[in-house]
Amino acid sequence: MIKIQYLKFLLRALILIAALFIAINAIRGNSNQESTKIVEQHEEVKEDHYIITKEFIVSKLTSRSQLVSMEQDFIKSYTDVDKGLLGDRYTELTVKGKYILGLETKDIEVKRVDEEQGIIYLKLGKPTLISLETPYDQVEFDKTKGWLRLAANEDEEAKFYKSVVKDIRKRILSDDEVVKQAEIHNKEVVEDLLKMSPGVKSVIFE
Repeated sequence: MIKIQYLKFLLRALILIAALFIAINAIRGNSNQESTKIVEQHEEVKEDHYIITKEFIVSKLTSRSQLVSMEQDFIKSYTDVDKGLLGDRYTELTVKGKYILGLETKDIEVKRVDEEQGIIYLKLGKPTLISLETPYDQVEFDKTKGWLRLAANEDEEAKFYKSVVKDIRKRILSDDEVVKQAEIHNKEVVEDLLKMSPGVKSVIFE
């Protein structure tokens, strides 16, 4: 009789221990979940309050030497007049090409940074001609006048071509409309680049 009571006591004790073990594990699990939620909330708050600095903006802008903002195809014709004893010879050159405009990042001045509001104040430099493509194999030469004269030879054509390219390069940045468009595109490119960074809400150009 005593043995039966003793066995019942042991069984109850084992059941009680098992129940306590399950309860303790459940409490630990809830505690870990709460800790995870606290960490996640802390990270979200940290991201929402991301602080931007002038040094960060400068390094972001100067991470590349140039920013491309505008690309334009063109076709231009020029006429060369060569005077001679047998009359004047007119040679027409038609050149097809493409130019790319943009901005030298070293010419961007970070005036100030409003860290609380996330506003960047900048002053941009003048647009720059990043590249000019005028493939020589696509250039067309045509003698339009001076039938008694021989057509221009290779040296004359090459000299004419070089003078044309030089003139095109000069005219691009002296064209007020082209420069105006480039300035607009430069602002858009810089703004898009900076707004990719957390904490930057607005970019103001002075």
